[in-house]
Amino acid sequence: MTFNVSLIQLNGKVNSTKNAVISVLADKWPLSAKQIFNESNERFNLNVSYQAIHKTIKALEEEQIIVKSGSNYKLNEEWIEKAKDFSEQLSESYSRKGSEPSLVFSSLYEVDRFLLNTMMEISPKEDEKPFLGLHWNHFWIPLFLSIKEYNLIKENMPKFEVYALCRGNTSIDRWCGNFWGKRMVKHKTGVDVAAIADIVVYGDMIIEVFYPTKIKKELDDFYNKAKGIDDLNVDHLFNNIFQKKTEIHVVIHKNKTLADQLKEQTLGYFGGMK
Repeated sequence: MTFNVSLIQLNGKVNSTKNAVISVLADKWPLSAKQIFNESNERFNLNVSYQAIHKTIKALEEEQIIVKSGSNYKLNEEWIEKAKDFSEQLSESYSRKGSEPSLVFSSLYEVDRFLLNTMMEISPKEDEKPFLGLHWNHFWIPLFLSIKEYNLIKENMPKFEVYALCRGNTSIDRWCGNFWGKRMVKHKTGVDVAAIADIVVYGDMIIEVFYPTKIKKELDDFYNKAKGIDDLNVDHLFNNIFQKKTEIHVVIHKNKTLADQLKEQTLGYFGGMK
């Protein structure tokens, strides 16, 4: 079972309705939807409707972050444990002097969920449309998208200027690239990027994902064998590669100079700086 570990702010502020509901239920539980609505608006001055809060509650319930207790709601204790483990791992990573903060995941699927959740937690200002750069070895979204994940991407991607580069240039990479292109994401396949790690660039943050050589070879072989999307055995790809137990290291940098260089490099494939 996979849980969405939301990254709520701990400084008394919230950057989304979801975080407000989580913060309220972290202090008081169980609460009715009406009580959550009143507490959220009173504590965080959200000025949102009851319908918006109710929709958020249902979304959090679907994500298994909150559960029903009779007719009321409380945080899912299994999710709390998962969030606690994540927090401890992150804290340990940051405490290592002389090294970048890093995380370790046990499958490609877990890495994907982490990256998707992290990107969806970013809330740009209404008058901003910031740069988001992606360097992938292979495109695989939307091969495994659930309706919920599809809607998250559809809702949040327009908030960014997204530039996605892919090292692979197989028929599957190009098919997935068309998915991105239809959602106003500028993309290219067959580009000399992600030779060592997949990369996400946002602001001064750089996330690097280091896949084991064996997994990368299995992906390459699988993509190269498929002649087209109709020839793709998605079940095999998901069960035998994406959920395969392995050790994947994710390193998080805060380096504006390097982030700016990567942004410039990325935009160079699309005609230069905007």
